Amino acid sequence: IWTKPTKAVEAAGSMPRKKKLKRATGVILDVHVFDYVSELAERDERDRSYCINRIIRDYAEQNGTPLPSPYPADPVTS
Repeated sequence: IWTKPTKAVEAAGSMPRKKKLKRATGVILDVHVFDYVSELAERDERDRSYCINRIIRDYAEQNGTPLPSPYPADPVTS
């Protein structure tokens, strides 16, 4: 019989994961915008969410508001 490992066993046997700072959202896109983002995603072998995030990040940076990384910084170890 297989049982799910306890949290202590999982923690002991794995490296800590970086927590992604993400939120799911639903948006309605114009057909042409959706098609464009889908083409970008296919061309760059990425998903649409990545492309939309990249477009918004680039836009924000070009307009003087660079956004922080969605990944928390690694703690400095000495």
